[in-house]
Amino acid sequence: MNLKFKKIEIDGFMSADYIRLDLDSQDVVYVKGMNLSTNPPQSNGSGKSLIYDAIIWTLTGDTLRGSKSVKNMNKDKCVCTLYIDIDSDEYIIERSESYCKVTINGEEVSDKKSKSKDIITNMFNVDLTYLLSS
Repeated sequence: MNLKFKKIEIDGFMSADYIRLDLDSQDVVYVKGMNLSTNPPQSNGSGKSLIYDAIIWTLTGDTLRGSKSVKNMNKDKCVCTLYIDIDSDEYIIERSESYCKVTINGEEVSDKKSKSKDIITNMFNVDLTYLLSS
């Protein structure tokens, strides 16, 4: 299986306003953060894990730390969209608090959470809940 994470769009997820991050041209990435709300500034609470949480939440509906409330209270919506290529197929997974939509090669195949979970599990040929059992 040739798997490539292409891009993620994060809108109103946790502390994020809007982030669009291209992933396909990345090799090893150094993530550095600075929490400017603290005095003196430190890296704790700066959002370094947010990108990883958004990817996992988009795929599974859960965050790595089990957060139930993921919507940024300053935004009117919370939507994460993940673009993935698997072999020659393009998958787009869009998750909000109320739906999960899966599109394969431009065709919407699911807009229901239960069916989307099965489709996403089959994409990777593995149950992704193991990511959350640490």
